[in-house]
Amino acid sequence: MKTTLTGKKEKRYFKLIKLTVSTGMILGILLLMAGYWYNACQQKELNRQAENGARNFYLACLSDVDLTGDKFFDGNHLPPDYDDMPPFRGSFVYVVSGIAIRCDAKFKHPKGTKTYALDSNGRISVSP
Repeated sequence: MKTTLTGKKEKRYFKLIKLTVSTGMILGILLLMAGYWYNACQQKELNRQAENGARNFYLACLSDVDLTGDKFFDGNHLPPDYDDMPPFRGSFVYVVSGIAIRCDAKFKHPKGTKTYALDSNGRISVSP
């Protein structure tokens, strides 16, 4: 004997499938929104690391400056006691004879989106 679903059972199964599909769609949308929010927060943190690297680099360079000789720091020659992100371009130069500081270092996290540039006064400018 062949069994078939009655009308009431068919409606119940249809409602169950409809509920499952709509719940899956809502969960999918929520997961997409969570992924976007996570990526945005991650980018913000990577950019913050680059900005802090710029600030700490300038302060470490200033703390190593003395009146005994000229100083030069860049991505390959970092100041002592500096263990943060090195600049990817530019340098910090201190000349004793003219007591002048020249700084044009640029910082960017390899996975970040913004570039932070230092000037000779220690100000940080941002470019996208």
